[in-house]
Amino acid sequence: MEILPLNYDKYFKKVFSDTEIAKKFLEDFLDIKIEEIKLLEKDINLTNKAREIRFDFRCKGDDKHFIVEMQQAYKHDVVKRFYLYHSTNTSLQLENLPLAERTVLNRKTQKYQIKKMRDYSKVTPSISIIWFVDDSFSSDE
Repeated sequence: MEILPLNYDKYFKKVFSDTEIAKKFLEDFLDIKIEEIKLLEKDINLTNKAREIRFDFRCKGDDKHFIVEMQQAYKHDVVKRFYLYHSTNTSLQLENLPLAERTVLNRKTQKYQIKKMRDYSKVTPSISIIWFVDDSFSSDE
């Protein structure tokens, strides 16, 4: 039997390129049951001026959105970067949120009207797993 550590990019990518293995990892690690996972786009351009975000692994399963990131070495901004990744993963749900009819006041006419708007109650939990290879991270962050 060969033991292949996930802290090597080659093995990390191998595990998370197979949806069945990735599903089993998430189930075991989070102690949950997932019926099915669907891989989601990993390369995201937020705006024309923003740098592209590239998730190591991103998927949806049972009304939850997951990202798994591996960090090889300490960088001073790593915690803020992962907060950004987590919030981006959550906000990307806006693309597929269903519309719901809402009654809103038209400020110009002062009359109520029915308007179709995004149904934010349909935003599902985002779970981020950050795999720190280097154990020199400060717990103060």
